Amino acid sequence: KNPFALKHLLDGELHTIDDPAKTFTFNPKSIFRYLFLVAFGYKPIYEPEFMKEMYVNLSTLNNDEIKSKLCKHFTRGNARANLLEFERFGLFDYLFPGIHAKGFNFLLDQMQSTDDRVYLKHSRYIL
Repeated sequence: KNPFALKHLLDGELHTIDDPAKTFTFNPKSIFRYLFLVAFGYKPIYEPEFMKEMYVNLSTLNNDEIKSKLCKHFTRGNARANLLEFERFGLFDYLFPGIHAKGFNFLLDQMQSTDDRVYLKHSRYIL
């Protein structure tokens, strides 16, 4: 649908194929995919304030779907970057209200430990 999709990807810009409000409403899992790619270095096009408005759509997902997405973000490497993007885009506070003030820095440390373990595990296969 978007003739500029390849150009956007090559430029490192992250767009939805369709209207973003429509995409994030009808496929709320794409919110997680969007932030996952931002954590890997793609330039976010949609502002955090817009994304925060879209989070209400996550209520259509069941707990297992959300748990599955969170596990992908926080157990496969790049967990710390994912957590930082969740914070920057307000998804952390949406999903985990009240934890931020007391536990965010602890979680950042744990995500770094996860990243270290994942990279160590994979480096054994490379050597």
